[in-house]
Amino acid sequence: MASSLIAYSTFLLTKRIVVKVLLCIFFLATFSLQHSFAAENSGTLEGKRILLIAGYTDLGPWEQKFNNTLVRLLSSEMGAEVTPEFLPLIEFAGDEQTIQQLALSMRTRYTDLQRSYHLVIAIQPEATEFLATWGETLFSNTEFLYVLPSATLVERLSQDGEENIILSATPTAIHNTIRLIPRLLPSLESVIVVGGSGAGDLSYIQRTRNAYRDFDSDANIIYITGLSLERLTTRLREENTNSAILLPTYNRDSDGNVLRTIDVSSAIAQDVELPLFTIFEDLIGRGAIGGNVTGSIHYAEQTALFSEAIINNFPYQARQETVSSYQFDAKQLERFGISHRSLPEQSLLINYEAPAWRTYIWQIVIALSIITTLLILLALLYRSIRLRAVAEKELREAQKLEALGIFSSGIAHDFNNILMAIDGNAEVAKESIKASPAIAEKCLSSVSMAVDRAKHLISQILLFSRPSNNEVYRTISPAKLLEECVDMAQASAPQSIHFSSTIAKDLWFIVGSETKLQQVIINLLSNSRDAIEGEGKVELIAENIVLRKRCQFTGGALEAGKYISISVIDTGSGISEEIISRVFEPFFTTKAMRKGTGLGLSIVHGIVRELKGTLDIKSKLNQGTTVSLLLPADFSAVKPIQDKQESHGARGAGQHILLVDDDEMVLASSKAILGRLGYTVTACDHPFKAIEAFSQKTNRFDLLFCDFSMPDMNGTELIAQLRSKGFSAPVVLCTGNSSAINQESADNPYDFTLLTKPCTSTQISETISAALRGEEPVKTTRPEA
Repeated sequence: MASSLIAYSTFLLTKRIVVKVLLCIFFLATFSLQHSFAAENSGTLEGKRILLIAGYTDLGPWEQKFNNTLVRLLSSEMGAEVTPEFLPLIEFAGDEQTIQQLALSMRTRYTDLQRSYHLVIAIQPEATEFLATWGETLFSNTEFLYVLPSATLVERLSQDGEENIILSATPTAIHNTIRLIPRLLPSLESVIVVGGSGAGDLSYIQRTRNAYRDFDSDANIIYITGLSLERLTTRLREENTNSAILLPTYNRDSDGNVLRTIDVSSAIAQDVELPLFTIFEDLIGRGAIGGNVTGSIHYAEQTALFSEAIINNFPYQARQETVSSYQFDAKQLERFGISHRSLPEQSLLINYEAPAWRTYIWQIVIALSIITTLLILLALLYRSIRLRAVAEKELREAQKLEALGIFSSGIAHDFNNILMAIDGNAEVAKESIKASPAIAEKCLSSVSMAVDRAKHLISQILLFSRPSNNEVYRTISPAKLLEECVDMAQASAPQSIHFSSTIAKDLWFIVGSETKLQQVIINLLSNSRDAIEGEGKVELIAENIVLRKRCQFTGGALEAGKYISISVIDTGSGISEEIISRVFEPFFTTKAMRKGTGLGLSIVHGIVRELKGTLDIKSKLNQGTTVSLLLPADFSAVKPIQDKQESHGARGAGQHILLVDDDEMVLASSKAILGRLGYTVTACDHPFKAIEAFSQKTNRFDLLFCDFSMPDMNGTELIAQLRSKGFSAPVVLCTGNSSAINQESADNPYDFTLLTKPCTSTQISETISAALRGEEPVKTTRPEA
């Protein structure tokens, strides 16, 4: 109960605080201090000299962007003195004598200039091979950095323990691109891999061969290398229209002519109607449709950071995965009918004309932000409403427990009287059964009456303690319930307080929940009892009233119509006019400390509002209080069906009944009753024994009569087990708490007739007889909330 009080008292405060905090967070501008490359690395290589060796003199776009970016980062940003050296190594590839003369010339030149370097960087396969061969001869005691060497050189350098290597992402780019091509071209029949005949070209061709060797492709792979540009385009025009071209590099043809890959790409795109894929970003926009490409700027940034780490002697790990991405030319995609939706996620597009909505992107962002804010507020409001509903339910249950505790002494008193009556009459009957059968019969009749009284009391307690969320609103007649509430209140009240009731015989029906209505009446009777010190009276009056016009009451207004009025009148201390307006507030109470929580009337008011009614309070100090409950009458349904009158019962004709109950006394008495009624009985004190008995006598039993609460397996589980084994006879399930059946058997597909304990032999007889006749059994289902 303490947790319920805390939840309810903090509800309103926490709701407002949470909403305000979330709104502040949403509308506050978030920012982070991001330092640029220049700010982080400014002056870190001040006074250092770096030699940059490239293996070509005619720079393509990729190489030009790489060199320009690297020189800028090393010199302008880091403060190093950078000397670019562009050597015609591609032109002299394979001419070892010419390359040797070039190396000796460089040594003489640097010796004459008396130049020494802190770091020498070689870029791409030809230059890295040159540095690996002649580096120690040309630059003694100098650190080397190998950028994008060939796979063969990487293996050789690694064996020598060399770690200053920036690997090429080309294998990854080739791998991703060859898997992308059939995805974008579902009708693909062949892929034509085009390349030059230079050492670097052949290296890329070999990498592509290796990649396709590991790739299970249905397409035919064709390799064309070393053709002149004119012969190449002519050859490609002869290919199947369901073909694609993959162009890694094309730096030299078989006649020794030096070419630029970018020129080859442009010529193919102009003269050949086949989609061209690549692994280098500088070809996109110059004829290539795209692919998984490597970026020169990312390589340049990694080279600059690695150079800084080598010179300043701190560790650095080059990351290969950061230099490749999916990029495409939107115009080429449109040319070959490739949808943007088929591209990999996070692909970059060039030559892309943005749709009109991009012009209004900020307006759209603002509108979406407003909509998102409203949705968040609605979600918070919905959550707050749910939390409030949960808190109210918990408070109602807590208040019910509080009221039940108040009446516990009276309940105990009634039970003790019942037990005393049963014990005394049973003792007299036992002594008189032979000497005076008439006296014994009278005593046993008294025992039966005491059992009925105990059964009635138990049903009241179960009804009151039933969880509120399982209640179904239906048409009910409140007259009997009101009498029971008065009786329960009298049982727990001191002898000095007298309870009475005056209930109209033709009291109208209402739509509601018996449990909630009982909770309301018990609460009002309890408040009246507590308001009386010493002697006093509490009277409950229930009558029909008609409102001719809209009327205002303490708890709210009611429209004209027909209502039932339930008034609780006491002779207690009364309530002042100043306080009456506050009695429905949560936690407000006029009782002394530890005499009440102040939740009673607020919960009563909430329940009455759910029932579409209201409360009215009239009181004067020291003259008593009248609390009236007004609920709308219901005439839409017929009068509730009354319980069937007990008959003398029907006898059996030897039908075989399987009886199961774990209580030995109940099992023995039930077996005796069933035997006296004319049935053949097989009694089992455990569900497992019942299953065994059925297995031995398949389909011999005409009916199963079992308890619900049993060890290892409850009644509904036993029914399921027997049904699965072929048991098709009707079932009577007996229990002392039908609400447990509702909860346990909500999804049970097996039908049964429900019989509530304690039950008389007549009730047992009528129930079994109806079940054997095949009358509709009771189906237990979970009540609606």
